[in-house]
Amino acid sequence: MRLATFLPPSSSAPRAGEVRGDRVVAFADERVTVLDRLRDPRMPAGDGPSFALAEVTLLAPVPRPRAIFGIGLNYADHIAETGGTAPEAPLVFMKLPSSAASPGAPVRCPEVVKRLDYEGELAVVMGADAQVAGYAVANDLTARDLQGRELQWTRDGVAMRGFFQLRKEQWDDEFGQHYERYVFRTDHWLPSAPDRMVPNPHPLGNALRQGVEETGSVIKFIAVGLLRLVQGRVSLSSVSGPITMYDIAGQAGAQGTTYFVWAMAVISVNLGLINLLPIPVLDGGHLLFFLFEAARRRPLPLRIREMASLVGMVMLMLLMLVAFKNDVERRWDVIVLQVRELWS
Repeated sequence: MRLATFLPPSSSAPRAGEVRGDRVVAFADERVTVLDRLRDPRMPAGDGPSFALAEVTLLAPVPRPRAIFGIGLNYADHIAETGGTAPEAPLVFMKLPSSAASPGAPVRCPEVVKRLDYEGELAVVMGADAQVAGYAVANDLTARDLQGRELQWTRDGVAMRGFFQLRKEQWDDEFGQHYERYVFRTDHWLPSAPDRMVPNPHPLGNALRQGVEETGSVIKFIAVGLLRLVQGRVSLSSVSGPITMYDIAGQAGAQGTTYFVWAMAVISVNLGLINLLPIPVLDGGHLLFFLFEAARRRPLPLRIREMASLVGMVMLMLLMLVAFKNDVERRWDVIVLQVRELWS
């Protein structure tokens, strides 16, 4: 059975059908495509309008395939032509779905391409359950002069590509000293492509679930940091104060609302965990007092509560002083420069 996608005479609506001899018979249901037929081989045969092949305009059998995989250096003559050696494993690459063109359709060659080669290829069409659904003849075009310096990769099944270049450049530093160095440059390269938006049938539930998971991850990270601080495995110089929080908020705000809200949420969770530490005058200290009173079945003496509150206040003041000192030390050069600018 030969399947085709075509434009009937005097029509701009694509139809799918079966090629029988020198005629093509469309499927009765105009909504059926070649892809539908490949997915379900049990569909009825074409019994719709019949057209002569010479009267229709043939299109790509699957106009927008999900993916196009190619196998490079897959036969001996081609390997000998390129002067290479047979690879130990198949060389798999991808082409963009939009590269599928109709038979006889024009091919637009970019100006940057100086050597465009073409090859007749056997196209294997995959169907449901990773089974071979059929075969087709394909004319594969390749920009040979760009092929050697182009990196191809996939992200979520989408083909991507970029160019890499290593070249020597002439540089002059701020003192006027002339020197040469090798520079690595890239074009059309996105190392971290943004995730595509996917509709979610339960947006509120999904948001709550992800919020709980993210909060749990942040709590775990902060708790581990506090534990290592108590164990002495993390230096007190890592403790930060309001100046660092201000810097973090500013940097997050410059990246967008999402980053700013996330940074504020992390800071809020951090402050909430600190508030639960068993230090008097904090909520964690009050909870500790409640546990003692529940165990003793009577209130703690007023004198003990006063002394504990005093000790807790001293501990908080010391913690704030350490955090402020660390902030000042990290930004000391900036502070000195700003003071000089004020006095100049």
